[in-house]
Amino acid sequence: MSKKIIFGIIATVILIGGGVLYYFTRNVQPSEVVGITIEQPTANQEVQFPLTVKGYINGNGWGAFEGVAGSVQVFDANGNAITDRTPLQATTDWMQRKVSFETTIGDAQTMNNLFTPTGVLVFKNENTKGDPADDKEFRLPIKFANTQTASLKTYTNTTSGIQFQYPNTWQIIYQNVDSTIVKIMEPSSSNSFEVRNISDFDLKSLQTGKLKVDSGWAIAPMSDIYSRLIYKQDKKINIVMSVSDLSPEVKKVEDKILSTFKFTIPTSACTPNWQCGWGSCINGSQSQVVVDANNCGVSSLNANIACPALARICPETDSIIVNLPPGSACVWGVPCDIAWQANGLEGNVSIILDGFVTGSNLPYTISTVPVYPNFYSWIVPSSGYIPEANAHYKIKICGSDSAGTLICGESNYLSIWKNAQ
Repeated sequence: MSKKIIFGIIATVILIGGGVLYYFTRNVQPSEVVGITIEQPTANQEVQFPLTVKGYINGNGWGAFEGVAGSVQVFDANGNAITDRTPLQATTDWMQRKVSFETTIGDAQTMNNLFTPTGVLVFKNENTKGDPADDKEFRLPIKFANTQTASLKTYTNTTSGIQFQYPNTWQIIYQNVDSTIVKIMEPSSSNSFEVRNISDFDLKSLQTGKLKVDSGWAIAPMSDIYSRLIYKQDKKINIVMSVSDLSPEVKKVEDKILSTFKFTIPTSACTPNWQCGWGSCINGSQSQVVVDANNCGVSSLNANIACPALARICPETDSIIVNLPPGSACVWGVPCDIAWQANGLEGNVSIILDGFVTGSNLPYTISTVPVYPNFYSWIVPSSGYIPEANAHYKIKICGSDSAGTLICGESNYLSIWKNAQ
């Protein structure tokens, strides 16, 4: 056989083999590395809600089952879930390798839950076996259009070194009162967010296990609202979040505020000047207590001095001392004893309920009674004017001395409950 014939046979075999290979492989698509392709929205696209999501899966651990091709969920830049996990509904035959899908996530309310300008769509495969080894995940970064971040307020306390953001519809109720650094509240409800210094009571609760690092949402022991306590040990901060109900929208707003909380380096640091001073007059005497001469507003738990156990008789000045010990509480419809000590006052005194509760018609005059015998039994109203339950108040007593000068005294905080605790 000549060489020309041999080369011809070889060339023919190569051509036939190539043709056969092309025939059997012409319809085979290249395997995708991820296994899922998102056609809408695109990466870093600015989106609004409700949001339509389209795409397809194509193997590599991504398969459909019973018309569902996986699921998607929206998270903000802080890792907070903005929506519930939503199924990816198949729009083509779900039994094929390549399955197209489409779904709509979120609604108009979703835009109100956004506290960050960016976020991520997290896609997960339909893992019918439930084996974690088969889990697949794909993340698509997105931007949020017209988020609340443009209308958020930022609270900064340079003395305590804290900062957080909150909706501009919420209001600061009070600041730097006793152990409370700040408390904000939604005016239309009882929802609130409070940051306070850890008190002796809180520390004891931590030691006994009654207060945990994060106790979760639960009915507060002495109220009928849901609360969540979070202990930030970095600077002995306790965060108290309270809601009137456990609706997902309310919880998300509270959790969003918490997600923006951070410790900061004070821009104008205040150095406490701890000294021993005289406390309030109680039953005609005073004891020495630790005080900060610079009034930095930080807890005396951080003081590095101890005061001697000294006491003295209160100075004879025209004054009123309201004798309500810390932690006092009263109940609707039950007598509440109010006692005071008056020096140099004549005639009658007015007993006034005061506090920092929005919409409580404060101050409210309880009664006007003779200054002596320094005592009044107040039956807390349960009809007509009713003090708001689960709230802090102060009792203020005002009267005049012999010169007609108005003298007032104010109590420690008084708690008022709807029912006996």
